[in-house]
Amino acid sequence: MTDAPDRSEPLRCSCGYTRDHFMVSAERRYGFFGWFFLLFMTAGATPIEIVWRCRRCGDVIARAADPDTLEAHRG
Repeated sequence: MTDAPDRSEPLRCSCGYTRDHFMVSAERRYGFFGWFFLLFMTAGATPIEIVWRCRRCGDVIARAADPDTLEAHRG
């Protein structure tokens, strides 16, 4: 029998940083049309995914693809 992880504790990278730490960056991931709008139309494009990655160790701490988070990180 395995114990379920405790989700009350925030997710951390191997350095111990949470996604709100200044060493963790939110990276936007765009699809084809998102890149098209960014490069040629100079319009804000909505990403398809946001990935929080530690800049020190490179671990991915969290991913989000819900519409509210994507709209908040629109580029």
